[in-house]
Amino acid sequence: ARSSLSHQRKAKMLVPALLKAAKDPNLTLASCAVAAMVNLTSNQDATKDLAMQSGVLDACMGNLRRKDDDLARYTLLLLVNLTKLPHHRLLVVGAGAVPILVDLLTSSYQNRRKHQVLMEVASVLGHLCNDVETRTILAKEYPVIPCLLWMNDHSQPNTALKAKLLFALRQLAFGSNRAKIAEHSMSSILEQVSAARPRHSDCLSQALLLLRSLASGADSRRTLLLMSQEDRLEDALRTCGLQKDGKENAQHPFGSDPWQHAQYLKDRFREEFI
Repeated sequence: ARSSLSHQRKAKMLVPALLKAAKDPNLTLASCAVAAMVNLTSNQDATKDLAMQSGVLDACMGNLRRKDDDLARYTLLLLVNLTKLPHHRLLVVGAGAVPILVDLLTSSYQNRRKHQVLMEVASVLGHLCNDVETRTILAKEYPVIPCLLWMNDHSQPNTALKAKLLFALRQLAFGSNRAKIAEHSMSSILEQVSAARPRHSDCLSQALLLLRSLASGADSRRTLLLMSQEDRLEDALRTCGLQKDGKENAQHPFGSDPWQHAQYLKDRFREEFI
């Protein structure tokens, strides 16, 4: 409690000065100020509230429009921190973040040099999709899903970009979008499962969570068939070492969550077809 109070006192002094610096014409100074705000707001809800009250969103939207990659990346990392709570997400959307984020995505999604920026765009969009209204707008009024699908097709397995793309697609996997994502991306999702490595276990978890979402709808029969065609899911689970002889490999290095997701998928297939 004492350290929390100390942090809040420091934040009250630092936040106004950092936000002023974040708007400075000097891009290096602005980037450093935003990077400091990222650290200051990490896991600190009171500091996030203070930042919101102090005009952080005005600085964020302005900086994203400045089209500087380093400044954009730090600003997006700050927005990742600021979009973890529902009332903060509403403020972010109200500040006009959605069209700015979509512009960043649609103007750069095929540019490999923009991956550091794009993976944080995917993270922020994924967080915003926790709210049904925003998720619906992103899926129906903007070409977000086609851009993410293209990027997922062309991203390497076991990378931070891949994990964040899978997360964003999972957040958008609702209604008719499930079938669209499954038809387009089943092979690449299973490729990530096959290629999973312990150092990048988040990619495996996100791939399996996306498969769970795709297999959860009332219209999931076609998705389950795609997943199990020619034993593709079973082969992928065996190849990555998660499964052995049809059961969980007791020596796999991925922790407990991935197998729980895999078992759910196997159970769904049995419910539907056996």
